[in-house]
Amino acid sequence: MISTDSKGFYIENLGELNKEHSPSLPMNFPKERLPCKIYKITLTIMIAELCEEALIKMSLCVFQNQSNLCGQENRVYYNCRKERDAQIFTRIKEWEIEEIQKIPEFDKRQSYYDELEIKRAQIAKQFERTPSSMPNKNKRWRMAADIEQLQWRMENIKSFIKPQI
Repeated sequence: MISTDSKGFYIENLGELNKEHSPSLPMNFPKERLPCKIYKITLTIMIAELCEEALIKMSLCVFQNQSNLCGQENRVYYNCRKERDAQIFTRIKEWEIEEIQKIPEFDKRQSYYDELEIKRAQIAKQFERTPSSMPNKNKRWRMAADIEQLQWRMENIKSFIKPQI
């Protein structure tokens, strides 16, 4: 659960947060596929980030009150973020499968897969070289999340790499 104190945000249960990585978007991922809320205000249409409202309410509560009075706002934001991330992961998977299916030659599909593997290996090597000290905690956590996500992406497209016999 995300919580706050007077110094800023901190994580109460880090073990739970490590199970829920926010996604890193692939380089060519279209922004139109990102989940959002669409508001129609008279003649204009306003598009807002999905959890923007929950984040604003949580921030206002924290800035105006003691952090222990904002449990409900923290929960709403945390749950919104979990739902948003799940939607993003689903859309990344759908998009990547569509993209790999557009590539007619299986050797080019294999090259795409190999590029993901090279990127995963580079991040893993950098992760191993990064000292596991407190100043590097968030950096190492992000690298571990990216490694896991690249493995997940590779697993999703694996069946589209080799021709079906």
